[in-house]
Amino acid sequence: MTDDSAQELIGFLLDRATQHKNLEADCLFVHGISSSATVRLGEVEDLTSSESAALGLRLILGHRQACVSISD
Repeated sequence: MTDDSAQELIGFLLDRATQHKNLEADCLFVHGISSSATVRLGEVEDLTSSESAALGLRLILGHRQACVSISD
């Protein structure tokens, strides 16, 4: 997911949530990329890489709140 599409999704979620009277919302998006290499006796044995994304949304109404999250 690109930064632009993540911002669009977050904006859409927050706009929809705050259309309801007295409802507050916050949103969190985390994107990570990692790489690793294993070397044994001077030789590269293994190369790996991974990418992940997670999105969380919290809705608050008075003293009540609901949280949802997704990740890949």
